[in-house]
Amino acid sequence: MSDLVKLTIAQARDALSSGQFKAVELTEAYIGAVEAARSLNAYIVDIRGYRWLLARVEGILGCRVQG
Repeated sequence: MSDLVKLTIAQARDALSSGQFKAVELTEAYIGAVEAARSLNAYIVDIRGYRWLLARVEGILGCRVQG
């Protein structure tokens, strides 16, 4: 699992703002975590759509999506 999914929302926002990584990388890390946990059958809705997730990341973290 990527260390990116271990960040708090505030840490992710700050790191995105400072250019430590791009929103696409954060999104891909979470998609990877979802895929890795698929056998747990713990997700009600499969949210792998990149465009939808990137929009959510942008809205939640208050930063522009680069990619």
